[in-house]
Parts: sequence; C-alpha cells; structure tokens
Amino acid sequence: AEDFCAMMGYDAGQQLQVVPLDGARNWCPEELSIRQLFTHVLDVFGKPNKKFFDTLSLFAKDDKEKSVLESIAANSDEGKAVYRDLVHDYAHHADVLKKFSSARPPIEHLINMIPTLKPRAYSIASSPLMHPDIIQLCVVQVDWEVESTKELRIGEATGYMKQQAPGAQLVCAVRPSA
Repeated sequence: AEDFCAMMGYDAGQQLQVVPLDGARNWCPEELSIRQLFTHVLDVFGKPNKKFFDTLSLFAKDDKEKSVLESIAANSDEGKAVYRDLVHDYAHHADVLKKFSSARPPIEHLINMIPTLKPRAYSIASSPLMHPDIIQLCVVQVDWEVESTKELRIGEATGYMKQQAPGAQLVCAVRPSA
C-alpha cells in the first residue's frame, strides 16, 4: 500500500472521512486512513474490468494514453490486443494506473472504480475438541511469475498472512461448509 500511495501521490497516513451516497458501488468505512482504504477496503491488486479502463480514460491527461484506454473500453482490435497483453501479465488495478501514469482519478472516484476486497474462504484444519478457542488453517501460498517482467507476485490474502508474526490474531468469520 505504501508504494501504491507514493505512486499515486497520496499521503498514506492521511485520514479520510467518507460520506456514503445512495447508489454508491462500494461500501467503505466512514473514517479511515488512505493506507487502510488501499490495504483493507479496495481490491487494488485485483483484475480490472473494461469499465475501469473506460472511466480511467476520463482522467488521462496524455492524449496517447487516453486513446489507448478508450480503445480498450471500445473493444477495438488495438484495444483487444492491449487488454490481452495486460491480462496475460496478470495486470491489476495498480499495474494499470502505473502504466497509464497521466490518469490520476481522485480518491472519491477510485472508491467507485475499484471493487472492494472479497472475503477469502479457507478450510479449518483444527478440531474444536482439541483447541476450543483456536482456529488453525492450512493455507497454500498463491504465487506466480509475470512472464514479461519476471516479477514474482504473491496472492493478496496469502501474502498478507505471510507478513504476520507467528501467533498473530486475525479477524475472521466461521461459516458452515456446504
């Protein structure tokens, strides 16, 4: 989140007050920091949809970038090729904002452009008979290499868990399995 905030020109520690609007796409806490917005609320590292490119084009100051973004949204042959390359490289919202650096939507627009993080489901690996107050999970780290850049990427949820110290407490919900 720190690198993303720096790239976007945001002060990660700045506090926000969000006024919910009727019909707003995303839920957001009414008070949070910019860091919390991009770490715990918005799925900045999720795959952007075509609508994201269309809306982003409205904020592009560079004519060439604006044209490419519009071609992706319009599904032109050029746009399809650019979109295919981005998808092949597992490009996420942050990658697209980095690639199209003249397009810098204000935070109030990003809140509606980028979907919220979705809950991740994991199987419980412990027994309540043995550990009544503890839930243990067996989690496999999701990782991959981006072909064009040779960058190693780690899944958002597994990456977050990997950063936690042993014994850290995480917020979770228990739901019955299907």
